[in-house]
Amino acid sequence: MSGGHQPDIIFGHLMVLLQVEWPSTIAEMIFTDIINCIKQKKQFQYFPYFESYVLEPDFLEEFMMIANQEGKTVSLDVWSPSQATNTG
Repeated sequence: MSGGHQPDIIFGHLMVLLQVEWPSTIAEMIFTDIINCIKQKKQFQYFPYFESYVLEPDFLEEFMMIANQEGKTVSLDVWSPSQATNTG
């Protein structure tokens, strides 16, 4: 694993753990901070773990919103290539 993606792995694993406490206030605050960091960084790589371990509908909805943004300002590597082409 390259050092450039280490924060992504940390954010991804933290999201997996946050699902246990969802929808507590602290979990929502931490998730919001993670999303803001991803948007600021303009990329996120958590494949192949994302599709297996991130199951919370609110998390998936947020990532779909990011993926479908007009102008696609954030590069997401979280779905397998076949799923990425099927999402539109």
